[in-house]
Amino acid sequence: MAHLGSKTSDGRVSFEKYVSTNPKWHTGMKFVVENGVSNAPLVEIKTNKPIDTKLTVSQEDGIYIMSKVYKTLKNKRYTKIKTVDSSGVQGYLDLRFIRKPTSADVMKTELRAIKELDSVIRKIEVPITIVVDKTAKGARGKYRAENIIEARKIGGTPKADLALFDKYGVPIFWISHKKEGDASAFQQYSGISAQSGASIYQHKECKNFMRKVVEYLEGEHEYDRENEKAIRVMSDSQTNNINKEKMEGILRKNGLLNASRQLSNMNMHEYKLFLKNPEFDSGELITSSSKLSTPLWSRISDPMLRRMAIYGPDVMIGNKFGQNNIQMIGQGTPILTPMKEDDTTFKLSFSSHTSTNEDISGLGGDYEPVFIATYRAGRGFTVDNKTYKGARLGIAPYAMVKNRQGIIRV
Repeated sequence: MAHLGSKTSDGRVSFEKYVSTNPKWHTGMKFVVENGVSNAPLVEIKTNKPIDTKLTVSQEDGIYIMSKVYKTLKNKRYTKIKTVDSSGVQGYLDLRFIRKPTSADVMKTELRAIKELDSVIRKIEVPITIVVDKTAKGARGKYRAENIIEARKIGGTPKADLALFDKYGVPIFWISHKKEGDASAFQQYSGISAQSGASIYQHKECKNFMRKVVEYLEGEHEYDRENEKAIRVMSDSQTNNINKEKMEGILRKNGLLNASRQLSNMNMHEYKLFLKNPEFDSGELITSSSKLSTPLWSRISDPMLRRMAIYGPDVMIGNKFGQNNIQMIGQGTPILTPMKEDDTTFKLSFSSHTSTNEDISGLGGDYEPVFIATYRAGRGFTVDNKTYKGARLGIAPYAMVKNRQGIIRV
């Protein structure tokens, strides 16, 4: 495993090479959680003992390493980290769960692919035509991008990672680039929040998945503390010898109005059953303290939603392509192959996988887009005018869920 707890060729712990003695290391350098890691615990360290914080990280989560040293406790090595996301959660993480930096880093491969494609285009020294075969089953025709002189990275977080620009400086062909490999290298296709586009966020399947996730959230409810006190008061008052009306009065006197109301709504038969096992309704979940109890996934029925997740939320516009309605996904190294018709026309493909806008059948199997929800401290989602915390929702390849331990299909 290529993690920071492994040994280098000279016998050192990899952490020392990439952090402790690395003159280029700084606390803003991004690392990621190792592949195959699910819900790795973040701990506090007190009196040389790891204390569970109930916070976790999983594969591909971005983290910053906050110290040049690590602590060894019971043959495990820990370093202080901070998550890259907006929650900025901090804690100590076992070095085995931190991936050793390699040339296969997602951002590096994306930038390299853009640089390689741009370099090849520029070396031709004249505007070229780029042709891409449509990949949908039974599809005819090709995409053509004419007068292309360069490839550039697209800033921000649109669906497109790069675009091909013509001699007038206009972007006319949009591409999402994925790291070399199989479907597991794709990571997430799309989020399902408002930031992912209204056509995705407002889709009924997305809303229904969010509602299913709510059912698996745990945390404190609005009447939990009051109910605990109410049961103690009832126990102290010798419950079995007090009638319902008198017990209601005792609860009201102690300021336990919700519990008193619940007793008031019971008939005598319900009250007698209640006394055998006193348990009040806890009310609604306090959303600010909620967290997902187990990872979840679900299949997507609507082909248009699958297509929007893959190629961008603006695919419903039709053939008006742009940074959120891309023409293609390219995985791996870009390949330009000369066409026979003339010396300025080239076919564009990628070394691992290529699919074009109308094609969702070619993204089946491990590439099939599915809903997924995992626990993430500080992350949240909004459905039915309520915002819940402790879960990250999105649409990802089936490869990301099929072997995940403990995941439940809903």
